[in-house]
Amino acid sequence: MDSFSSLPPYYQLFGNSTPKGWRVSSLETMCLAIVAENMKPVWVNYMADVHIQELIQSMNMSNRLTPAMLHAFLVPNLTVLNLNICQQLVDKTIVQTIRVQCKNLSTLNLHGCIQIPVEALVDLIKGLRCLTKLDLSETECDTEVLLAVGSSCQKLRELNISNCRRLSPYSLFYLAYDDDTCSFCCPELERLSVTGLTSRVKHQDLIWSLVFVLLVLPKLKVLTHELLEETLHLIHSKKFDRTQMPCEYSSLIQLAWCRTFTHTKKGRITLPLQEVHDVCASSLPVIFAMCPQLTKLTVIPPDGQSMSQSSLSYCSLTHLTINCREMNQTKLRELLPVTAVLGVRLQSLSISNVIFWDELSFPTLLSHCANLHKFSASFSTLPGPGHSRQLTVQEADCTDFSLAPLKFPWLSDFSLEYIHTRYPLPSQHQKILRECLLSLLKHSQVLEVLNLVHLPFRICEVFEKVLDPPGSALLRLCELSVVGYKVPVHTIRQLLSSENQLSHLHISCCSRFGRKVYNETFWRD
Repeated sequence: MDSFSSLPPYYQLFGNSTPKGWRVSSLETMCLAIVAENMKPVWVNYMADVHIQELIQSMNMSNRLTPAMLHAFLVPNLTVLNLNICQQLVDKTIVQTIRVQCKNLSTLNLHGCIQIPVEALVDLIKGLRCLTKLDLSETECDTEVLLAVGSSCQKLRELNISNCRRLSPYSLFYLAYDDDTCSFCCPELERLSVTGLTSRVKHQDLIWSLVFVLLVLPKLKVLTHELLEETLHLIHSKKFDRTQMPCEYSSLIQLAWCRTFTHTKKGRITLPLQEVHDVCASSLPVIFAMCPQLTKLTVIPPDGQSMSQSSLSYCSLTHLTINCREMNQTKLRELLPVTAVLGVRLQSLSISNVIFWDELSFPTLLSHCANLHKFSASFSTLPGPGHSRQLTVQEADCTDFSLAPLKFPWLSDFSLEYIHTRYPLPSQHQKILRECLLSLLKHSQVLEVLNLVHLPFRICEVFEKVLDPPGSALLRLCELSVVGYKVPVHTIRQLLSSENQLSHLHISCCSRFGRKVYNETFWRD
């Protein structure tokens, strides 16, 4: 095979390639590169936030960004600043410049900037009262910093304080309540991530801290923590009389309970949460009862059992992720009761590690979800009825079955992965899977992103039938990834010559694709 080492760096077959429109580098990107080469601080004052951010990233990637240059980018008109990309340059001096120069910041990302001392963080937060998004994850953030956030950032909507080693469970009380003024804080906070926050003393202390946050913050839609499921169960039980905490914190829990109870009907506690992740299916009745506005859910199904329909009938889910544990061996058919109830409402469905057991379970599941915008699934197989003998290709082709057309008028993102095991997928299953994919690609007119990984049949035959004129399939396709299958050159040429919007093409294996074929494919007139 010919070497690709001499190919222009901006054309990459196995990364980002652009067969239509030849969007190698936009004029805007090239202009910014020239500015980076000949940067003068005075120009920066007239640039938009996004351009300044791109310049910082570009110069950092080329190892040309210095503390002096970074100072030059910190101008008064900045509203968005992400310093996660140059953590090694962010210190006390940079932070002081931000506090003085960038008072209009609404979004600030300091993820991983561990060189900023606590005192500098406190001063910075107190000087940025317009913040709506703040990321302090993996920094030296401690209780004093959260106290500054709670008292100063009244417009804050998103806060990430994950993996901050100086934080304790009690720190969360100071985020939500100002003891000096006896007032609640962060009234606009909608998203809070505290992943990695653990209690070095008692597990229950952390639970009570999360209880307090959920009861006090009136607009909290997302709380990310490993113990959220257990916390919701505790609130649902209303057993606040068993609090075993220092007296000052116990009184706060009671205060939060009284404040919440005055806004409930018939003694029922409901929370404004709209996303809950990584919960067991057995907890769904409690979660749906407490979170009537829930739209996004990640659930772990029970082992070898169908998920209950009763708790799903009246929920408002539009985005569902089902994470099947590898040891559970959840069969695809066991998820059908869920999609039968929720399918018509779902905009996004993701399923991982499911067992493709009954050949018709996959088309049945898809037929339940005609309004999907995004679908993702990874599946494997196990030995079972009819799995002992592989049907020949002729037998599979002669098998009499017909599938109703799978039409998805809103589907824009589709991913399908087959996880190889020592048990091959039966030929009948393969044929039905191939026919499902063929029908879906033909009838999904707005599909933009397509990922196919290790599928156990010839992908090229599917594309040939889908793209065979006349037809209007894949006209909006922008990104295509095919992994684990040798795609012949003629299939790539067919994709590139078809009417579509391809800008990203990833092919893991391509037979006989050398320099000569590359030139003939991409550089033809």
